[in-house]
Amino acid sequence: MATCIIDQGYDLGCFGSAGVSRVLISTYAPDAVYAAGATAGYIETVTGNNQYYVYQQEIETASLSQTTSVNRQGGSVKFSQTVELTLQGLNINTRNVFSALAKAPLNVIVEDNNGNYWLIGEKNGARIDSAEFSTGVALDDPIGAVITILGAEPEAAQMVDPTLIATLIVAPV
Repeated sequence: MATCIIDQGYDLGCFGSAGVSRVLISTYAPDAVYAAGATAGYIETVTGNNQYYVYQQEIETASLSQTTSVNRQGGSVKFSQTVELTLQGLNINTRNVFSALAKAPLNVIVEDNNGNYWLIGEKNGARIDSAEFSTGVALDDPIGAVITILGAEPEAAQMVDPTLIATLIVAPV
């Protein structure tokens, strides 16, 4: 059995801002290598065929959550990752993105409102769990698509060094 040692505490620190400012999405690349440097859980190098596209998000419309499931009887741990994003407006571009995302395995990098980048679907890829394309009913209802992406990984989502992001984006927005 592996030895698991707790070797640090937790500092409360300062308050931050909740939410997501943008989501970067790539077709899952099983040959990609996301390597941590001296700090565990912090990706400092990326190799492989990773081409990410930017999905900007309006304030308070996107989120990232991660849930840990522990199977005590089976001795296993799973990290479930959920990204919810919104595509505003109904047009041919929204329709095409909506359709393509539903079919492809994905790697996702989420930029939170504190400037942190989180990698989702690193080892196993992530998939669309649900998506709704809607005109709304009332005149002030949301128009567009709400998409939920799920990943399931053996480790918690790693942070990505912000200096790597520009090299991963195909067409910066």
